[in-house]
Amino acid sequence: MDVLTKPKSRRIGVACLVTHQDPAIRKILACERLNEPGKGWIAVPGGKVEPEETITAGALRELEEETGMFGLLISKGPFPYTEDFFPELGQYFTTFYVPILSMDTPKNVEPTKHSPWFWQDWDRLPMNIWRGMDHIYHTYDPFQAKWLMS
Repeated sequence: MDVLTKPKSRRIGVACLVTHQDPAIRKILACERLNEPGKGWIAVPGGKVEPEETITAGALRELEEETGMFGLLISKGPFPYTEDFFPELGQYFTTFYVPILSMDTPKNVEPTKHSPWFWQDWDRLPMNIWRGMDHIYHTYDPFQAKWLMS
């Protein structure tokens, strides 16, 4: 972020790292964004955390709103996060990346916002991945997260 640029606000966001139900398949649920910010970028389900929500509650809500899926938390945290400035929004986001497992089939609940959901190979993330995901990819492996049940 340019030191002369002052964001209008700061928001907390969540990004759902929904892993494939078969642990041998290292894929996460993804889509292509159809609108700004990030038009054409590959993204995961996510959004803003409401003031009354915890990080995990916000992640599970966003997953259901965007995909129609219900999820199980893989880890109790701490969750990796990124801090990004979106000049087009004038907002500064702290985004927490929450690993989630779901056995449901994703639905394209918001077809005007993104492409149909698909399973993206975690070990071959494309160049046009949502900002922050590149850092998470190099520092965190959702497939190695500790299960809540253990």
